[in-house]
Amino acid sequence: MKRKKDKLIFEGITFDSEEEIQFYIFLRDAKRLGLIVDFQYQPESFLLVPKATEDIIVNLKSGKQKVKTKVLYREHSYTADFWVKVNPEKFYNSVILNSSKIRLIDDEFYVDVKGDYNRHGGDRIFPIHQKLVFWKYHKHVNKIVPDEFFKSIGFIPEELRWIKRRKVKTLRPKYLNLRSLETIFENNQTQTNIGFLPTVETFTANVRKNCC
Repeated sequence: MKRKKDKLIFEGITFDSEEEIQFYIFLRDAKRLGLIVDFQYQPESFLLVPKATEDIIVNLKSGKQKVKTKVLYREHSYTADFWVKVNPEKFYNSVILNSSKIRLIDDEFYVDVKGDYNRHGGDRIFPIHQKLVFWKYHKHVNKIVPDEFFKSIGFIPEELRWIKRRKVKTLRPKYLNLRSLETIFENNQTQTNIGFLPTVETFTANVRKNCC
């Protein structure tokens, strides 16, 4: 990773924060594992408010008048950090959807990456952008703080688990309880209880109680 003033360059892409790089690594690995089909960093912007103008009459030196268009307000757009298209067969059966509370529409979702500390008041204005995008385009933008996201799903990309530039390979203390994303499909068989049906444990206990 290279630094260029306030920008960060990773794999040839210029990012605005280390948190964006962390989520990029997650998406990159998730695509390789087949969890998602595709993703894009800083996708096409959403136009939220168009430019506002008014026509005014200008008196020329010649004595004639001319109609001139004056810009009152510039257009206001919002650009999400990521657009993601999921693989329904794998993504919906993984722990990611339920644990992270990501909201999808038509098998895709948008992400605004935040850190523990946000400069320039970005976190304060985000809810306004989020509401306007949904109202105008029916697209939901998910706010994601990578550290919180990884802890909620219990998995993290292998590359992010380790402290960099250590002679001895050392796990990051805050990620000690997280498993490598590479293992997300291991032992992924979960037992689902359908509302009115008892779990296997409850059913077995009732049988033993009633028969003996």
